[in-house]
Amino acid sequence: MTGLTTQKVLVIDDVEVFRKTVREILETFSTELEVIEAKDGQQGLATIISKSPDLIITDVNMPNMTGLELLENLKQNEALRLIPVIVMSSDPNNRLKSQQLGAEDFFQKPLKTEEVKKSIARILTR
Repeated sequence: MTGLTTQKVLVIDDVEVFRKTVREILETFSTELEVIEAKDGQQGLATIISKSPDLIITDVNMPNMTGLELLENLKQNEALRLIPVIVMSSDPNNRLKSQQLGAEDFFQKPLKTEEVKKSIARILTR
C-alpha cells in the first residue's frame, strides 16, 4: 500500500491477546497503518466517532455492546455506515449474521495471518 496518509485501523476485542495478535499482523503488513484499540463495542463506538478509522475489525462476543450490535449501529448511521467492518469470532455461525448486517468480511478465530492480510489489503486499497 502506498499513499500520503496513514490509514487507521480500529481493533475492538475484550481479550487483550486477540487485540495484540491483530496489531502484530497489521504492523508486519504495512508501516502505513495506525492501529487503534478498544476493549468493547461501547468504547469502540466512541473511538469510531472521535478517530474516524478507515477500517474496523471487531470481535463478536464482548461486554457492553457486542460486535454485531456495533455493526448494526454503524450501518444505521448515515455518517458511519460506509466504514468497512471485519467481524471475527470463534463461532462460525456468526459469519452469516455478520454478512447479513453488512460486514465486509469475517475471520474465524484462531486467525490465519495470510487470510487477514489479504482481506485487509483488498479493503484498504480500493
